[in-house]
Amino acid sequence: MIEKYLPKTYEGRMAHIAEECAEVIMAYAKMQRFGANHSHPISKERNIDAFHRELKDLKDIIEIFEDNHP
Repeated sequence: MIEKYLPKTYEGRMAHIAEECAEVIMAYAKMQRFGANHSHPISKERNIDAFHRELKDLKDIIEIFEDNHP
């Protein structure tokens, strides 16, 4: 994630968490539909790797949220 594009408000960070949750769900659904080791035809990223990348993004934004809104 690029720091300058991260939301600064409570509402913005909550919306970002919701967006990242949706991306995790989409990555999981792709794994279920096509298989964990299936690769994207253009990027060549495997579905399992995309899933882990999206999980990391979600964890990162949750950590930012918790650090700023205890």
